[in-house]
Amino acid sequence: MKRRVLSLLLAAAVTVALPALAHHAFSAMYDDGKLVTISGVLTKVEWVNPHVYFYVDGKAGANGASQQWALESHPPLALRRAGLPRDMLVVGQSLKVEAYPSRDGQPVAFAKSILF
Repeated sequence: MKRRVLSLLLAAAVTVALPALAHHAFSAMYDDGKLVTISGVLTKVEWVNPHVYFYVDGKAGANGASQQWALESHPPLALRRAGLPRDMLVVGQSLKVEAYPSRDGQPVAFAKSILF
């Protein structure tokens, strides 16, 4: 249930944030034709403009190596307007994140949904 709600919140944030995202070349940085599932522990949150970043120590997929993933999200205001409170991401909690991976193969991705 929480995953569905958060997916809806992130979808709403995308709609709200589209004009602000015009300065980014999303498809140049991230592979929007591929999704990875990252499971691990939240280690850091940066709730700052222009985007919220959070970091997860974990694996991508069942056979992935454990490493720190840097995950980009939408701007803080867009997330707040969509109903995602700042204190929802708590360091130390376990997460499963579906994300669009970076095109250069680095452990960097754009978060699509989060399962707490």
